[in-house]
Amino acid sequence: MPFTAAEIAERLQGEVVGNDQILLKNFAPADRAKAGDLTFAENEEYLARAEQSAASAIIVEGKAATSGKTLIRVKNARVAFAKALAVFFPEPDYVISEDERDILSYVRASPKGIPASGLNQPQFDSLAALVGAFVRRLPDEVAGAQMHDLERMGMDTLTFAWAGGISPGDRHYYRVQGPTLLIEHDNTQGNGTHIHSAWRNPADDFGDDVLAAHYRAHHA
Repeated sequence: MPFTAAEIAERLQGEVVGNDQILLKNFAPADRAKAGDLTFAENEEYLARAEQSAASAIIVEGKAATSGKTLIRVKNARVAFAKALAVFFPEPDYVISEDERDILSYVRASPKGIPASGLNQPQFDSLAALVGAFVRRLPDEVAGAQMHDLERMGMDTLTFAWAGGISPGDRHYYRVQGPTLLIEHDNTQGNGTHIHSAWRNPADDFGDDVLAAHYRAHHA
């Protein structure tokens, strides 16, 4: 979808120098920019390259000037760069399948996913390492008590569930659940760059869904 330079400037909280009605169809680095593209220059070296490119407009910081291209002047070029990416390449909707919805439903008495007792040794070791990574984020006295409970119940009582992509950078959610442990890791916002994680003891928190409560309070 094309945007005028004025529309882009409004979204970036900048100002246009030049033709504010020029249509911009894409956002690209200077060495790959074509006519109708918007590009970005955070310093004089990059500005020189942008001026020699086929780009129709350039995002610049401060009072930078150019001989013949439309400029969108902003206070912080790096912040504007990120915002421009979001304008031209909006994050796609994340669609959860019905099977994933079933996995995501938390049932304390009936854990969803793969039981640790059904994992092979490398998989079991990876699960133990994952739990250990969360334990190390707790205060020492709390970590000691939680590990004691885990060892008493047995690591093979845990269950692991996953929903989402399986490639690096894909949005995803996973859960580790046991009688005295619930770990939730949610990385489905911000195109896989905004993580929420929670550690709970289901036997000691009256069943509150901490992650869901956070979303209700801060992401409604």
